[in-house]
Amino acid sequence: DTDLKVLDHKGDNYLGGMDFDNLIVEQIIFPKLFAQQQFSQLKAKAESRDKEFQKLYFEVLYKAETLKKELSNAETADIEFYVTNDSGEEEEFFLTISRSEFNACIEEKLSYSVSLVKDLLEKNNVSKEEINQVILVGGSTYIPLVKEMIQSRLGRSVNAGVDPTTAVVVGAAQYAA
Repeated sequence: DTDLKVLDHKGDNYLGGMDFDNLIVEQIIFPKLFAQQQFSQLKAKAESRDKEFQKLYFEVLYKAETLKKELSNAETADIEFYVTNDSGEEEEFFLTISRSEFNACIEEKLSYSVSLVKDLLEKNNVSKEEINQVILVGGSTYIPLVKEMIQSRLGRSVNAGVDPTTAVVVGAAQYAA
């Protein structure tokens, strides 16, 4: 039985799963939608922050969250939604997105997260070799690239036996005790 000792903490309170959802929408889905001839006027609506476009944005953002979760378990995932084309008609837009597209989209944010960990270790004079195990917390840690990046950049395996969605609660209870 070992005592839990918190040396320090660091993070970005404004970085989370919704950032990934927004990246999916802004870097993958909408560029592919805007590239279709029948939706050429939609890009202008997006740039002007048109209310109709905002409604579409949040609908697609909601679907992007589901897509993100599906890509954690599969190599591809589909998204479909209805959008008004240049002729004023509702049209179904269907798109298959690969995990590799998703990984490329979020890699910069994940690199930033790993840099926070490295900064924290350096600040506290802790070497990577002194880390016994890495426990990931939060829903976004289900994304395979998160685990892969931690393992490759820190050279430490990730303890996958801890449920990332309850780890925060358990850790807080232990810390409070």
